[in-house]
Amino acid sequence: MQIFKLRILVLFLLIIFVTINLSAQKDKEQWIFLKESNEISIYYRTPENSAIKELKLSTISKTTPSAIVSVISDIDLMPQWAYVCVETNLIKLVSQDEWYYYYISDAPWPLMDRDMVIHVKVSQDSTSRVVTINTENCNGLVAEKDDYIRIKKLIGKWVLTPLIDGLVQIELYISMDPGGIIPTWIINSAMSYGPIKTITSLKEILEEKSAIRQKNRLH
Repeated sequence: MQIFKLRILVLFLLIIFVTINLSAQKDKEQWIFLKESNEISIYYRTPENSAIKELKLSTISKTTPSAIVSVISDIDLMPQWAYVCVETNLIKLVSQDEWYYYYISDAPWPLMDRDMVIHVKVSQDSTSRVVTINTENCNGLVAEKDDYIRIKKLIGKWVLTPLIDGLVQIELYISMDPGGIIPTWIINSAMSYGPIKTITSLKEILEEKSAIRQKNRLH
C-alpha cells in the first residue's frame, strides 16, 4: 500500500512539473507589448537560445496585399524605405514568388557596415487570402567582403491580412543577430527603431503609389 501511495505521489509531482514547464514555455512564447509609435504597435520576446530580443510590429494601412508585395519585391526601390539600406542587388529570380538579393546596410560610426544575402518566398492562403512573405539570410551565395560584417542570422516574416473597407493589417516579425562585437543591451535598446522607420516609410510609399493610381483613374 505504501509503495502504491508513493507511486501516486511521484506521478502527481511529475504532472505538476510538466504542467509548470509547459506554462513557462508558453509564457516565453508570448509577446510583450513594448510601445506604440506612428500607429505601429511593437512587441518583443526573448528566445531561449539568444539574449537578443525578437520583435513583432503591427499596423493597419489602407492598401492591398498585392500592392505591398509589389513594393517589397521591387529590389531597386528598397533603399527608399528600408531603414539604413544603402544598396540592394538582385542575385537570383527563381519565380515571381521567390528570389535572392544582396543587401548592404549603413551602420553608425565607429561600427562597420553590414551586408547579407536574403532569400524571399511569398505565399497566399487560398481561403483567408492572407499573404505571407518569409525572409531569411542565405550564406554562401556571395563571398564575404573585408569592408562589411556579414549578417549570418536573419529570420523575418511579413503577414498581410485583408480587412474590411480596403484595409490591410501589416505584421512584421524579426529575429536577427547583426554580428560583430556589439553589447546585447545596445542591440535590444535600439533594435525597434529601425523597423518602425521601415514600416513608416513603406506606408508612405504605398500611399504615394495609391494616390498616383487614383489620379490616373480620374484622367
